[in-house]
Amino acid sequence: MGDRKRRTSKCYISNKGMYEVIHNKLINLYKDFLVVGGMLASILKYLEVNQDISIYDNSVKRNILDDYINDMSKYTTSSENIKIEKTYKSIPIQLGRDNNKFSYKLIEEGGRKVHYETSIDWFLNSQMIYKYILVEKPDIHLLYMKNKIFINDVGLLVELAKLKVKDIFSDESKLFSGILTENYVAQMINERTYNLNYWKSKSNAEIDFIRSINGNVVPIEVKVSMNTKSKSVNVYIERYNPKYSIRVSAKNFGFVNNIKSVPLYEVHLIKEL
Repeated sequence: MGDRKRRTSKCYISNKGMYEVIHNKLINLYKDFLVVGGMLASILKYLEVNQDISIYDNSVKRNILDDYINDMSKYTTSSENIKIEKTYKSIPIQLGRDNNKFSYKLIEEGGRKVHYETSIDWFLNSQMIYKYILVEKPDIHLLYMKNKIFINDVGLLVELAKLKVKDIFSDESKLFSGILTENYVAQMINERTYNLNYWKSKSNAEIDFIRSINGNVVPIEVKVSMNTKSKSVNVYIERYNPKYSIRVSAKNFGFVNNIKSVPLYEVHLIKEL
């Protein structure tokens, strides 16, 4: 494990690709991770079936979600617990919207911030969700505007959304596979001392993440597959001329046209290095 970490760290720093056979194997493991997630009980269940995702028993994640919900009742009133549960279960619907912006009306008809803001705070304090903040202008101070919400484990998001393995990787579910990928990246690069931020122009060009790295504001674009064409990153580069950009995708490590390529399975290196 340590040897692999040293190799991938070296690839990240040097921008030199891994052997393709290893790269392809790690991409497949990444896809399994989208389903299994990072909860220990879920990982152990995956290992019990020799990492065969086709016979992995996802009921372990349902048990984790049930434990979460039962645990809520120990610390909140019954009425507040109902609001918290409704808020949590609305997250897949929230992420499925075109602009992903959190809407209290999706929790229940007529829902308002004043009714559910404490529920969001409860989740943030318990580190069960991440807040994802729009920046008006990507400078080092990162001005905060509108919020999105991500869940702390992509495997639990799959279970909340009641998705099956074939649903995630089918051609008909490209939208939600993109949402899962974005949630996964948020999970991997999140830090308690660092806000997750994104950028959007008035013409709807959007950069998935904005991060300060070594004093530079770096745009991070997330792609599900090998297809990495994007107008949004070109709009951002033309407008703000960043020192470099990062593109997370199924492609190998590399550096072309001032864009650093980071494969999905090693996105955590953005935070660590």
